[in-house]
Amino acid sequence: MNVYSSRSHTIFRMVIESRDKADDSDTDSCDAVRVSVLNLVDLAGSERAAKTGAEGVRLKEGSHINKSLMTLGTVIKKLSEGIKGQGGHVPYRDSKLTRILQPALGGNANTAIICNITLAQVHADETKSSLQFASRALRVTNCAEINEILTDAALLKRQRKEIEELRAKLKNSQSEHLDEDVLHLRNTLLQSELEKERIALELEEERKAKEQREKRLLQQAKKIENLSSLVLNSERDDRAIVSSKNKRRQTWCARPLSNEFSVEVQEPASEQGSASSSVRDERNMGMPPCFEELMQESYASNVEPSAHGYSFSDLSNEDVSLPDAHALLHVTSRRKPNTMKKSDQEQLRGSVPELPQDPNEQKDAMLSQEPSGLSARESEAILVIKQLQDQVNSLELEKSLIQNNLDDVLEVATQQKASFTEKYEELQKNALALQEEAKIAGEKLSALATIAKSKQELADEFLSNVSMETQGISVQMDQTTHSVDNAISFIEELFQSLSAIAENVTEFKQSSYGHIKQSSYMIMDHEKMSKTLMEKISRLELEKKLLHEQFLNQQDELQRMKSSLESCEK
Repeated sequence: MNVYSSRSHTIFRMVIESRDKADDSDTDSCDAVRVSVLNLVDLAGSERAAKTGAEGVRLKEGSHINKSLMTLGTVIKKLSEGIKGQGGHVPYRDSKLTRILQPALGGNANTAIICNITLAQVHADETKSSLQFASRALRVTNCAEINEILTDAALLKRQRKEIEELRAKLKNSQSEHLDEDVLHLRNTLLQSELEKERIALELEEERKAKEQREKRLLQQAKKIENLSSLVLNSERDDRAIVSSKNKRRQTWCARPLSNEFSVEVQEPASEQGSASSSVRDERNMGMPPCFEELMQESYASNVEPSAHGYSFSDLSNEDVSLPDAHALLHVTSRRKPNTMKKSDQEQLRGSVPELPQDPNEQKDAMLSQEPSGLSARESEAILVIKQLQDQVNSLELEKSLIQNNLDDVLEVATQQKASFTEKYEELQKNALALQEEAKIAGEKLSALATIAKSKQELADEFLSNVSMETQGISVQMDQTTHSVDNAISFIEELFQSLSAIAENVTEFKQSSYGHIKQSSYMIMDHEKMSKTLMEKISRLELEKKLLHEQFLNQQDELQRMKSSLESCEK
């Protein structure tokens, strides 16, 4: 056993109050005060009276030490079992040690425990109990938090800082997001406008090209109608000419022909019904034969039917006797004159490809045609019609292709327009949502600012009232202290007067015994006066106590009002 042991637990307790240092180095800072407590505890070891042999005071000290250690062990055991979380009772108040260390045991603190043991076999039980104590202490959980004392001014300052930070964040977020959204919206709008302009230009070009194609088609259709009318007129004229040429008069012959040969010979018309493909019989385009040869042939023809028989079908295959060239001089052309305008003729000449000028080439071109007996003009018109029909077909194909391309372009334009409108609507919705969020945040900030202002006004009013009350209390305290000082000075004067009176009494006793009764009466009076003064002093002390109690009550009311303000702010 340590002879120099104090036989007690040693507790070193240090309370630290800290506050954030302001930038402007003002002494009257309104920040919250942080309070921390440092406890350094040196526990005394457990003792057995049988081993130590302590008696008297040492025995009492040992019993108190063992009692406090036992209470500490039970507290740690219950905390390690989780009884506090289950709502059970933890006996902190059974010992002053556990009462002082209550925050460090399962409370708001960080705790470190160092257990000292010995290897001696004699103290094996104490070593075992200390190790069990340490193992139980490891299972105790603490919840350390920052302890702050928030005054009204500190709370208002903190709220102001939070409001300023929120405003700064809101401004930054609004400026960044809104600028980005505005730029994005402007870019998309410009792109959509450019796309719309480009599509409008393409549509205008396509419309102009379509109008030009339609004009060309109308012109070609008009040309085809004109050419078809010309071809029909020419065919009608050719038929009339052929019919007039094939009619032969029988009156010019030298001798009269028989009635059976007085038949107007006409070449059989073509079996083809179309005006464009009428067929004429081939005839000799040269000069007619001599008159004697014609007479001989006519005589032979008159002889042959008498011998072999005559048929009208044979007459169709033989050449009919024609007049000579002099007889054809007075034959007039019965073809209708061309009624086409010069402008139509020029257009026809421009539309019709140039034919070869060489007569041999013309003959080759005529021979290359089908053996349908058509004239050169009709063949040229047919070729022109075919070319125009090919051009019309090609133009129709181009029109269909361009129409398909135009439809595709219109579909793409409509799709792009729909996508652009959707994107624009989405961006507009996002911008409106951001504006609404900004408005809501601004309203919240304004509401917080108004609440903070109202709370600040209430706090200022409360502080002014409290300051006025404290000033009144301080004035009352000054008055009471002044009255007490006056009473004390008066009592001192009374004591001095009493001492002087006592001296005078002694002098009076020495001088004359007769004045003893008077002096005794005077002393009695003075004693009464002193009693009354003492009663007054006691009354003043009672008043002082009452004033002090009132001051404490007012402080409690102030604390309650502060707590109510904090609860209202929360």
